[in-house]
Amino acid sequence: MLVNALIREYLEYNGYALTQTVMEHEAPTAAVDRRQMEAALGVATESSDVANFPLLYSLVFQHVATERPLALHGPTTANDDAPAANEKTAANGRVQRPAL
Repeated sequence: MLVNALIREYLEYNGYALTQTVMEHEAPTAAVDRRQMEAALGVATESSDVANFPLLYSLVFQHVATERPLALHGPTTANDDAPAANEKTAANGRVQRPAL
């Protein structure tokens, strides 16, 4: 139910009305308040810059900032090319990053 609520908020924000209608038809659930979602996830965005964006955006941004700060801020040390925990190194030595 929480995942559906996150997706529903994302669809509404981005104007995907048709997709949202289909989702509501296929996965009917009670509306979940944003504060309930934040409490369930242990995050608070009300007083931050991301309060106007879908909570899903905040979660992805937090993950990227934690796991791959290089993706947000550019290289800062010589070891930034090392794979993060969610990445693999291919046989050719290149880092394979998961798609967001």
